[in-house]
Amino acid sequence: MKKILLVEDEQNLLDIYCEFFKSNDFECITAEDGITALKLFEEIRPDIVITDIKLSGLTGIEVLMEMKQMEYKIPIIVITGVLPEKYGGYLTNHVEAVFTKPVTLSALLAKVKELV
Repeated sequence: MKKILLVEDEQNLLDIYCEFFKSNDFECITAEDGITALKLFEEIRPDIVITDIKLSGLTGIEVLMEMKQMEYKIPIIVITGVLPEKYGGYLTNHVEAVFTKPVTLSALLAKVKELV
């Protein structure tokens, strides 16, 4: 079973994403802040990360920067409520996909399956 690390500070969205992926045969590990996300990233070595940009502790961009510097390279998908253009080319150059909230779960699932 493929492992997804879901990073989202809105508990209701985290629950929705997690239940959706579980129902599609993925193991779901969750984090509500950037610091926990990095710790789990190193501990569990997920197959893919799906993260929000606005997080407490560390921002999603800081989390991405840390993950990309680690030896363990995995695909990262960003889900954001902010227009991706706000971050310049950083997102398009460092992640495999960007979805704007509200995200269509079927499209997200298709991208996850493509990447893992």
